[in-house]
Amino acid sequence: MHPKGREPVGDHLDEHFHACDVPEDDLDEDDQFQDALDEIEGQELPEPWEQEVGGPESTQQLADVEFPLHRAAFEGDTARLLDLLAALPAQEQREFDTQGNTVLHVAVLRRRYELAEALLEAGFPVALFNARKWAPVDEAIALNDKRMVRLLHGREVANLKAELKSKKAEMLETMAGIPDHSFKLRWELGSPVFGLLLRRYAPHDTYEVWKKGARMRVDGSLMGIDDKSAALIPEWKRGHFSLLFDGAATPATVLLLDHKKQTIVDLQAEKKRHRPDLDTEVRLLMSEGAAGRTTVKTSGFRFKPVRSWLGGESTERIEEWRTVVYEAAGIVKAISIEKAPVDLPVDISFEEYLARPLPEDVTTETYLDPLSMAGMPGKGAAAHPEGDAEDGEPAKKKKPKAPRRLTGKCWMAEDFPMTLHQLLPVLEVVGNANKHIARVAKFLTKYGELALFPVKLQVPLLWTVYALVSFRQFRLLAPDSAAADDGFFEAPPSYRRKALHESSRARTRGSAAPPQPWGAPHGSALDGHLAELDLQEGDLHLL
Repeated sequence: MHPKGREPVGDHLDEHFHACDVPEDDLDEDDQFQDALDEIEGQELPEPWEQEVGGPESTQQLADVEFPLHRAAFEGDTARLLDLLAALPAQEQREFDTQGNTVLHVAVLRRRYELAEALLEAGFPVALFNARKWAPVDEAIALNDKRMVRLLHGREVANLKAELKSKKAEMLETMAGIPDHSFKLRWELGSPVFGLLLRRYAPHDTYEVWKKGARMRVDGSLMGIDDKSAALIPEWKRGHFSLLFDGAATPATVLLLDHKKQTIVDLQAEKKRHRPDLDTEVRLLMSEGAAGRTTVKTSGFRFKPVRSWLGGESTERIEEWRTVVYEAAGIVKAISIEKAPVDLPVDISFEEYLARPLPEDVTTETYLDPLSMAGMPGKGAAAHPEGDAEDGEPAKKKKPKAPRRLTGKCWMAEDFPMTLHQLLPVLEVVGNANKHIARVAKFLTKYGELALFPVKLQVPLLWTVYALVSFRQFRLLAPDSAAADDGFFEAPPSYRRKALHESSRARTRGSAAPPQPWGAPHGSALDGHLAELDLQEGDLHLL
């Protein structure tokens, strides 16, 4: 296997000669051509942006003929750039130069602020990656250019708001096509090794969900950790909460009700109150130092029915639904890349820029091991180069372990009254009460067009622990049911509105709390569930 998946030049030449049907007798193995072929055997074919540009004349000609937009951006000629943009189709506007950069990336590297702003105003996409998969804001962060980061991130935020409005409209349209219904959703943690322990001490709950028109209500009982308990292992506090979503309102509302304390928290208002302003977000981005990213890739992935011992499909009956058990398995690899800053000299010419070798990014690949914390990026073996130890002494070289496969299961039912595509907006609303459900919704988005419905899901988490999510008692809403009344989806007028900062004050007055397994929240009943809601940028975004 050759680096970057490319084949040697010699292999391509061999294919060319086979295609031309050159007789073997006409090729003398001792002639000069064969000697030259042997010399270049094993060389890599360069990518288009890696090809060397010959001499000043050819560089000048290439720059003028093929990259007039990039030259205008490089030289800060805003008027010429806008004229060229108006004359070129969108596809040509977004082309890479020989360095693999778009015109906006060039503007960032040259710190052309007015020109970059003109590009964005003209509709150039702010998040378009270059050939190395870096966005313009990544280049600005690597250069520690706060002014450029603010300009680009501000446009990203504005675009995100517009995109989320479009997604909300799509979500409401999907909800309108679903018949009014109710069902129960149970989530719990399980393990073939720690099963009894998890059933006794791990959090679990059963949510009851009602949907009517563009409204939804989710009821549950898990309210966080009981910080008054003196037990060594924390105990979970139970109560009764409701999450009310009204998509017909403008803007849409999301309310969290604590029926025991008769209080209401407006999650939309709290989200706006706790969202940092643009300058704060820019400061946070800049404080992270060099730009970088970590992506998770799956290899050898399969999603297929499990076979029974007789060789047929493994089936299981869940309530009245016949389900086929599917297995999803694959090897998961985390790829962390740290961006190398491209700091161009002030007096560099455009031709010199095109021919200039760029610094290499630092790439680290780590297989995620579900049985060991050392398999996570930045921990254990992944954090120390081979042959080094934390105390500075040389470490013995260990034979690398074969990567383990992550395996999950889905119980898929045919002829379910709801499709997976229709379930997704429901899960997004329920996900506001449980971040694990939100992750399940994100995973299922990839399979939204499947004709089968996941009645039960088993998702691997850590070591031998998995999350088990199941859907039960799906029913169409009866005209005489309590949920048929609009008041069922509204907060009682006698309930008192409460802000998150009140919960924080109440928590600080309490005694020291026990350790928090699984990231569980402290505080009162309402506080605990609010903490589990994880109110951060991106949460509740569709609402």
